[in-house]
Amino acid sequence: MEGPPSAPGPRYDYSSGIPKLVEPEAEPAPAPAVPAAPHSAQVRMAIAGAFLMFCGVMNLLAGLAAAFAAVVFASSDPESLLRLMERREPEQAEALRVKLKKENASIDDVHRAYLNMATFFAVGGLSAGMVGIAGGRALQTGGNYGLAMAGAVVNALPCLSPCGCAMIGPFFGVWCVLVLLQEETWQAFGRSRSW
Repeated sequence: MEGPPSAPGPRYDYSSGIPKLVEPEAEPAPAPAVPAAPHSAQVRMAIAGAFLMFCGVMNLLAGLAAAFAAVVFASSDPESLLRLMERREPEQAEALRVKLKKENASIDDVHRAYLNMATFFAVGGLSAGMVGIAGGRALQTGGNYGLAMAGAVVNALPCLSPCGCAMIGPFFGVWCVLVLLQEETWQAFGRSRSW
C-alpha cells in the first residue's frame, strides 16, 4: 500500500560530487488582468454597434443619392426642367407658375433651393454615414471609445443626416449613447470612470 505523496523538498545539485542546494526559480508575477466586460455588456455593445452601423449605411446610401441629385440639379437648366414638367404634368406646371408669380419668385429660385437641399443632404449623409459605420464598428469591438461616442452623437442629432430627419438616427443614436455611458461598457473599453 502506498503512502501519501511526499511534499516536494529542497532540490540538490550533485554534478560536482558535493551536494549543493538549488534555489527554486521564482515564477514570474502574472500580468494584471484587465477586467473583462460581462457577457451581457458585450451583447449590448454588439447589438448597439450593429444598429449604429445600419444607420451609417442608410445615411451613406441616402447621401450618395443626394449627391447624384445635386449633380443632376447643378448640370440642368431650370427652364428646361419646367418645359419637361409642362409636357408630362401640365396642371402641376401651371400651378407652379401661378405660385411663383404669387410669391414673386422665379424658377431659378426653386432650382437653387433644391440644389442647396440636395447638397446639404449629400454632405450630411456621407459624413454621418462614415462616422456612423466607424463608430458602430468601434462599439462592437470595444476599440476607440471616442469614435464610438462620435458615431452615436452624430446619428442622434435630428436633421443632420437623412436618418436623422426620418427620426431613425436619433432613436438608435440615443440608445448607443446610453449603452456607452454604462460602467460595464467603460470596462469593456479598458477605461474607468473618474467621476
